[in-house]
Amino acid sequence: MVRTALARPVVAHRGPYGRAQIARIQELIRPVFGTHNPVLTLASSGTGAMEAGLLNVIAPGDRVLVVVQGQFGDRYAAIAAALGAVVDKVEFPW
Repeated sequence: MVRTALARPVVAHRGPYGRAQIARIQELIRPVFGTHNPVLTLASSGTGAMEAGLLNVIAPGDRVLVVVQGQFGDRYAAIAAALGAVVDKVEFPW
């Protein structure tokens, strides 16, 4: 069954079928998050989503406060620094 599915042609996400599937997923996922508003889906890792979020709200030289209470906080701080932000960390034990 898996091999059969993998043998099918790749669906173009910008084509009519791909767009219809994405719209269907968007509609079906709203109740999962308890919202009637659009839900943004990203085809990336969690780190990719973190970077995408930061890229849209900070610019090089911006000052960013990151609360660190484990690996994800450290990762946010590292991503912000790599994007050129001045990072201030407030750290708490996990």
